[in-house]
Amino acid sequence: MKLIIVSMALMLFSNTILAKSYIKQKSLKYKDSLAVFPNVLTAHYKITYDIKEKTVSAVSILTFIQDEAGYPVFDLVPNPQKVSINDQEAKFNSVNIPKVTKVRVLTKKLKKGQHILKIKNNITKLVKFKSNSVSNAFWMSDLSDREFLEQFLPVPLEYDQFKMVMDVKILGTSKPHKLFTNGKIEKVSKNNFRIRFPGYYTSSSVYFHLLPEDSYSIIKKDYKSIDGRLIPITVYSQSHWLFVSVEKFIRDAIKHMKVLEKDFGPWPHDSLLIFGVGPLNGGMEYSGATWTSRKALRHEMDHSYFARSIMPGRGNAGWIDEAIASWGDKNYSKSSRIAPTGVASHSPYRRTTDKESYGPGSKLLGYLDQKFSDKGGLKRFLKDYFQRNKRSVISNEFFKKELEDYFNTDLTNFFNKYIYSKSLKTFKYRKDYVQIETNPNHKKFTHKELMTFL
Repeated sequence: MKLIIVSMALMLFSNTILAKSYIKQKSLKYKDSLAVFPNVLTAHYKITYDIKEKTVSAVSILTFIQDEAGYPVFDLVPNPQKVSINDQEAKFNSVNIPKVTKVRVLTKKLKKGQHILKIKNNITKLVKFKSNSVSNAFWMSDLSDREFLEQFLPVPLEYDQFKMVMDVKILGTSKPHKLFTNGKIEKVSKNNFRIRFPGYYTSSSVYFHLLPEDSYSIIKKDYKSIDGRLIPITVYSQSHWLFVSVEKFIRDAIKHMKVLEKDFGPWPHDSLLIFGVGPLNGGMEYSGATWTSRKALRHEMDHSYFARSIMPGRGNAGWIDEAIASWGDKNYSKSSRIAPTGVASHSPYRRTTDKESYGPGSKLLGYLDQKFSDKGGLKRFLKDYFQRNKRSVISNEFFKKELEDYFNTDLTNFFNKYIYSKSLKTFKYRKDYVQIETNPNHKKFTHKELMTFL
């Protein structure tokens, strides 16, 4: 018993030093009590691919803490086949948060304290079976609701950081497979892998792509960071895509990394993983990883600083990293003409990023850069802000306070008018309003389009 207690203490301590969250999701009134957003400590996912049966099954064990009594809130898009809490059979209710999102709420009311949730479900999204192989990816999006890891596996919402382990087995084939991931991977045996992800990851951090061993081209190179580390860079692509050059991708990645390290500091992850796709496509960011076109590569690498190291805990804060990356796309140009955007005017339970975050949002940053040019400007602030808050989850109010403390000024009126304001539509017809296109680096991809990447 003493050994178990010590091990648990070490696990909790490890989570504390690896992750820090400046946001806590407020409980909802539910039935006779509250729907409570828990603090997940660890998640162990066991994923099995059966080639003969053409099925993917997942068994998940989540250890979590509730700070108050109530019904715990998680999410999982596929319907669970089996649920238990503390070894007792249970069920999930699918609950709508009106006009915002849908979540899964456990039907059992739990006391304050630590609990263990076990769930079994099938995975059918972004899976492609052939006679002796399988391809699968956990690709995500912040442009539509419920499109983070909950598409595939049970998770807390984006506010929560937790350690993940994935055991991956492929049955019914002798054909070797390869896993590309932003976790530390161990090949246990042929077609049997274990992945460990850092404790600062959230439900939007994980990059996971499984495919047959002979189906891709790959190039690797070490980059020497400004802090002396050797950062392994891996670029891979589908071998039949003749229009994609992994050599050009890795050349561009090194060029962009030099600029980003100069602007914001050492690369914030242990490696960089890039899945190169076609020239007309955009991309999507993960922690130290991306699938992307060359055109969008710099934008997606920027997100490994802002979005997947300093991470938004809810949709209202999602505008910050998109505005920063889009401002970088525009070479950090100053702005004098801005208008209310309403990018943070939504429900605190929203999980999608406002489309005005890209063009209009980046203009707001250009305006602040000009406003504070006598104090070093916004880029200098972002470098300092990043170094102090990397590997953390932030809210919109936290970002506001960081700006106010750094520049020693009150930005309440600015945020109320330009960021929290919901009156954008009335301003679109004013002569002094300049509408800017949304960023092409983040187009919305259909499931059919993503299937072609597998």
